[in-house]
Amino acid sequence: MTLVRWIEKPYYYVFYVIARFFVDEWRAVVVMSVFQSILIEGLVCGVALAMGHTPLLIPKLTLAVGALIVYAITQHVLVRKLHRYKTEFDRYPKAKSKKASVAVWCGFVLATYAGISVIKAAIH
Repeated sequence: MTLVRWIEKPYYYVFYVIARFFVDEWRAVVVMSVFQSILIEGLVCGVALAMGHTPLLIPKLTLAVGALIVYAITQHVLVRKLHRYKTEFDRYPKAKSKKASVAVWCGFVLATYAGISVIKAAIH
């Protein structure tokens, strides 16, 4: 099984939970895009920290263009393909759905905090 296939269903479930919370899909796409941008920037900053190339000087335009690219890809991938799993996610028992939703939100908050912490450490 490829890495993409392995993370595909959890990725769509995270979006499903966020879309249920925000009701509108476009708001959920914006939240997912911000989250993914923070994780990507955190990864870049983490690599820079590990290699000793700090402080980083990243232009704001680069960050904005990167965030827009992430948004476009997220919009294209998530909204077009979510319907493949939506009926399956809707059929989950209430207990399983609540536990999974709590896990998604906890993971979302912790990953965002970790990404921001790494970014702050690399940028100073």
